Amino acid sequence: MRANRDTQPHSVRFGTEEGGRHHRVHRALCLVAAVITFGFTVGSEEFMWNLTVPMIIGGSVLTPVSGYLVTRIPRNWLGILIGVWLTALNLYGLLC
Repeated sequence: MRANRDTQPHSVRFGTEEGGRHHRVHRALCLVAAVITFGFTVGSEEFMWNLTVPMIIGGSVLTPVSGYLVTRIPRNWLGILIGVWLTALNLYGLLC
């Protein structure tokens, strides 16, 4: 049975979420990851902060950017770009 167009929510008909709720979820996940990482490493003198801090900052900056790009790039092109990127990274790891 096909659903009536008038009974479907706006987000189902047009593929968007009203109010940008997913962006708030991404920010909250980044904050939780940062807090957990910091909580597990407090007091550890041998912890590599020079690797952890850039990853936390990069993740919190690039999460909204990737969320935006995923909504703008067609699904088939996104799959191709991810495949090319992973192949290039693996070739770099093998050759260098």
